[in-house]
Amino acid sequence: MNKSRKYRIKSPTMAILSSGGERTWVTVPAGEILSISEAHREGDRLIDVVWNGASYIMFAQDLRERGERADQDYPDPA
Repeated sequence: MNKSRKYRIKSPTMAILSSGGERTWVTVPAGEILSISEAHREGDRLIDVVWNGASYIMFAQDLRERGERADQDYPDPA
């Protein structure tokens, strides 16, 4: 099983919610915490993230530019 990494969003960032075959752009506000899988490589253009228990798609570049690692503040439950 892959361990997830957590990121805190530093400035509002766009993500895509895919539900029932429809895609909706949403803004993830600053201060929110996202989780991503360790399975994703740094070079991927789009990545899957989890925010508030829902799955989204986000540009990897946006996360690199507008996020910061937050693993120490929000550890995975044991």
